[in-house]
Amino acid sequence: MLIHPYSPDWNNHFELIKADLNQALFGLDIIIEHVGSTAVPGLSAKPIIDIDIVYKDESVFNQIKTALESIGYFHNGNQGIEDREVFKRDGTSHNDVLDTIQHHLYVCSAESPALKRHLVTRDYLRNNEWARAEYQQMKYDLAEQAGQDKKVYASLKEEHINPLIDQFYQNTENDLTETMEVHHHAHHDHGKKNWKSYFWEFFMLFLAVFCGFLAEYQLEHKIENDRAKELAKSLYTELYEDSIRLNKVMELREEKETALKFLMQFFSKADFKQEADSAIRAMSFAYITVSNRTIFEPSDGVLMQLQSSGSRRYFKKQAIQDAISKLSASINFIRLRNERELLYMSNSLRAFYLKHLDYMWLEAFMNNGKLSVADAYLKNNPVANIKPFFKKPEQMDRDESINLAGNLLLMMRGIKLTTLPDYRYSASLVMQQLRAEYHFE
Repeated sequence: MLIHPYSPDWNNHFELIKADLNQALFGLDIIIEHVGSTAVPGLSAKPIIDIDIVYKDESVFNQIKTALESIGYFHNGNQGIEDREVFKRDGTSHNDVLDTIQHHLYVCSAESPALKRHLVTRDYLRNNEWARAEYQQMKYDLAEQAGQDKKVYASLKEEHINPLIDQFYQNTENDLTETMEVHHHAHHDHGKKNWKSYFWEFFMLFLAVFCGFLAEYQLEHKIENDRAKELAKSLYTELYEDSIRLNKVMELREEKETALKFLMQFFSKADFKQEADSAIRAMSFAYITVSNRTIFEPSDGVLMQLQSSGSRRYFKKQAIQDAISKLSASINFIRLRNERELLYMSNSLRAFYLKHLDYMWLEAFMNNGKLSVADAYLKNNPVANIKPFFKKPEQMDRDESINLAGNLLLMMRGIKLTTLPDYRYSASLVMQQLRAEYHFE
């Protein structure tokens, strides 16, 4: 299907890409905008992230171009649209985020009509439910007419959707005109007053408005400060508890790494037809165990609340905002790496142990379901009456067996050495900023 239902992952994917782009473009005066249908909550779309890098000074463009080329993009011209330059992946280098998440990347001048069209369309669809519904239905209809063919759909979209976007422009201009007219009033003559009367009327009105504004500001300021401290405490507690849980997960993952290293050594020289108690125990634990005890899934309930409700605005300090953005990106990357590890275990390892593991032995090993595989392994639970042999040993390929264990070990080490330390640093930075700002113990 060309058109997919809206997914919150699209915004997460944008944040991941934005983090890598910000790193490459560090120090340049640019803004990175999420545009297109994936930037509109609730709107179905093709799952491709549209991104505009916006610059004000024309001289910055060549610096942007050089920075993007350094991380694997090439400049593909403007493709017929002025002030909107297209950049694509060149395939010569690899980036876990930029080469995994489908996206379109444009570089636009701040005065670009194409940029204005992107932003007006995005914001109008975000703020008008009827327009969002009409736009979505039209996309589904056009995709069906196109027979789910991308090229035909693109042609139909150019023909039918652009006039609808022009209507959004017209409505936006009408709203602006009506707003201006509301503030235009006719003047009536009520008799002459001297300048002192006007002055005192104005002064008293100003004083009343100012005092009311001051009182309201003070109240609002207190409410926002209290709310910020409450949210900060919740976020701090969430991160603190996760740090404890992460330590426990890492301990069990170290056990899995030890089991995988043992299996690689065993497979390199073993006679697969012989009894193999230690190897079968290690294989059961390393290949089957999947739970929150071995896969670290960050608790981001408070973080999601901050993002979705707009409550991040309560944190006035820019250092806190920057630390939270980095934390959000690192959490998204953990999920991406976790997904790959789980897919590998499901798609590659499952077929191996389904063929070669004796499930009657496994049932006895787990004490008829009273123990998890991990607990049975850690307790070295004995198995009586069933000898531990590999099933179908004649079909076991030595190199394949070694490589299956070795590849999982490589993935786990990658998470241990890069992904989780980055998360630890990001979480620690947020906690440090919150402690300093709100004086937590």
